[in-house]
Parts: sequence; C-alpha cells; structure tokens
Amino acid sequence: MNNLTIAVPVIDGLTPSSLTIDEHPPTHRVNETDDAFEVEVELPGVDKRHATVAVTGCVVVIRARRSDDPAPAFHIELRLPATIAQDHCRASLVNGVLSLRLPKWRAQATWVQVD
Repeated sequence: MNNLTIAVPVIDGLTPSSLTIDEHPPTHRVNETDDAFEVEVELPGVDKRHATVAVTGCVVVIRARRSDDPAPAFHIELRLPATIAQDHCRASLVNGVLSLRLPKWRAQATWVQVD
C-alpha cells in the first residue's frame, strides 16, 4: 500500500504542515492550557519501540509504524503557536494512544553582575 501525503485543516487553531498516512488519518487532539500543549494521537497496532517524537522550538514531529510493517505508516508535523520547553516534555504510548505533554517555554530573567 502506498503512502499518501495530504494537507489537513486547522485543528484547534494549530495547522499541521504535513501528514502522511497509509489508509486513514489517525484521530488526534490538541489541547492548549496556560502552561502546556496536550496532544493525543490514536496509533492502533503501534508499539512504543516503533514510535518517535522530535521537538524543536515550536515544531513537533511524530513518526510511527506498525510492528508488522517496515514502512512508516504515520508522520505528522505540528507547528504550535508557542516554543516548547524541550527538556520537560513527556510522552507515553498505552493501548494504541500516544499521549504528549509539551510544556511551554517561559523566558526567565537572568540577573547579570555589573562590574
């Protein structure tokens, strides 16, 4: 089965820049709180060993494949409206649902000694 790249509509104000699927786009939800983004993606048949999440700035890339298929089955790139605190992200894949907690990066004042 060939992969298909499609444009997808805005989801909760967030526009995925690309989505690659093999049959049907997986259901996914994005929720924004004051301090984080919470993302859930349904990935039936995907083991956590075959899923990766990369975070750079405000971009999140999710890739996954089914255990019995060597070809990538799923790829999505989300461009979020705020920079993510990369060192504090959490991800879990339980019962075919990938859950991400992506805290927003907050600028903090740094005091500089005046000599």
